[in-house]
Amino acid sequence: MRPSEASRRFQLHVPDAAVAALLILLFVVAVSVLVARIATRAFVLTGLSKKTARFQARSIITGTGFTTDEADHIVNYPVRRRIALVLMLIGNAGLVTAVSTIILSFTSTGTAGEALQRGLILAVGLGVLAYLALS
Repeated sequence: MRPSEASRRFQLHVPDAAVAALLILLFVVAVSVLVARIATRAFVLTGLSKKTARFQARSIITGTGFTTDEADHIVNYPVRRRIALVLMLIGNAGLVTAVSTIILSFTSTGTAGEALQRGLILAVGLGVLAYLALS
């Protein structure tokens, strides 16, 4: 049985799917940056300094170590603890999505040129997001 004309029109070819996965990855990173900024603001509203709030939000969302003395200010305050729990869940979901889209993007490369093109798209996209995140 042959697929209908309409269904063939909306199917993605492998290179298109890989580029779509890269765009999804960049979207996930952008959302993570946005969530970290929102969490920083939420921590500031609970009384933390902006510097401490930014560090704790990034630490929690990335899962890179939440063992400073400042962490006691998060753990011992119920509202901050709830914010931290939500950040932990979002951070884990973002990590799983990022890893899976990277695998999808680079396992289906046909040629070295396609892999280089995808790597360049990823590098430029992450560079733009880093610039926006630091501004």
